[in-house]
Amino acid sequence: MPERANLEALVLAEAEVASEHVLLASTARWDGSFAASWLQRCGIDPVALRQRVVEFTEGGQLPAPPPAATRVPPASLRLLLLKG
Repeated sequence: MPERANLEALVLAEAEVASEHVLLASTARWDGSFAASWLQRCGIDPVALRQRVVEFTEGGQLPAPPPAATRVPPASLRLLLLKG
């Protein structure tokens, strides 16, 4: 992973590796990487995420993020929360 983060920083002409380069490196493989699969299961498009990160690192203006979805816990968890 560190080597891929270094490559992402190099591609973006950054002198130092930062968290955004690690994120880019962890989502670089669309052929079943854990990070890309997890993002897709959460309804996040890995390609769109990478594009937003690249725009951020290049100093561009990012659009406002979409509103966060409110998740309702399962009934069994709601019961535990109400009892507590």
